[in-house]
Parts: sequence; C-alpha cells; structure tokens
Amino acid sequence: MKNPTHFLMAHLPLPNFLLLCWLMAGCDQTTPKHQWQLNVFNPGSNQTSTISESSVSHQLLVINYWAEWCKPCREEIPELNHFAQAEQNHVVVLGVNFDDKQSAALQEAVHKLGITFPVTTSNPATLFSLPEITGLPTTLILDEHGVLKEQLPGPQTLNSLEAALLRNNTGKR
Repeated sequence: MKNPTHFLMAHLPLPNFLLLCWLMAGCDQTTPKHQWQLNVFNPGSNQTSTISESSVSHQLLVINYWAEWCKPCREEIPELNHFAQAEQNHVVVLGVNFDDKQSAALQEAVHKLGITFPVTTSNPATLFSLPEITGLPTTLILDEHGVLKEQLPGPQTLNSLEAALLRNNTGKR
C-alpha cells in the first residue's frame, strides 16, 4: 500500500488535509496535559503534604476509593497497606475517601481503618479525568502522567494488585 499521507493529500483538499493533521496530532493519550499535584494526608506523620507528577516519576499510581461504612473496603485495607509497602519503589498508593471527609474527620477515619498509605484531601477525578465511581471499593491504575490504565472493581488482594502491576508496568520493574 502507498504511504497513507500521500493518499490523503491526493484525495483531500489542502485545508481539509491540514485540519485532519491538526486534529490527529492531539490523539496521543500518553502525552501529559499538564503537571499535576495533589494534597494528601500522610497517616505516618499526621501531616498534610503535596505530591506531584515529578515526585512519582516512573511509578504507577494506584488510587483506591474507600468508605468507612463499606465492609469490603475495610477488609481490603490491610492488603493495600501491604502492597504499598512491598511495592513502594514501583507504585504510589493513594486513598480517596468516597464520602469526601475532611480534616479531623478524614484523619479519624484513616486511623480507625488502619490506613498507612497517603489519602488525598480531595477527589482527584476531575484532575485525572477519571470515570465516575459507582461502587466500592474501586481501585484505579494510572501511569505517572495520570492517564488511566485499568479500573479494578471490588475488593483487591495482594495477588490481584501484583497482577495489575505486571499488566500495566510496561517493563519498568
């Protein structure tokens, strides 16, 4: 087959061809839209800090939506804690409270459930153009640029999280 560019140039008027090229230039989803940053509560230090795209270079983001009232969420927390510790050089695990608790209420819920990984102080869905979360728990795998790679509904185990890491870690390990 001939070069597709030559074919398009021969069959499209120049303004339409240029418009098509311009539109297709934005089709690469791996290109980050902007540098992102999130405020997180760190249970180990009881402090709030900021994480950013540059601070998680070459790591996957594992974002877990949870709620205090969700029994499967409570059962999954120890698995996520273990995964976050075991894979700290390859992933950044972030929790998101589904009920949007803030300040002291968020800290209390984090400590009550024994969460040891950072928890965002706001829902990152808009920042990363994430799908609406309709069931709990839900875990999302994102690349370091915040591009969604996989959605894992329901409670996860260490084994299912490790499998997701292998599926989405394009040889960086």
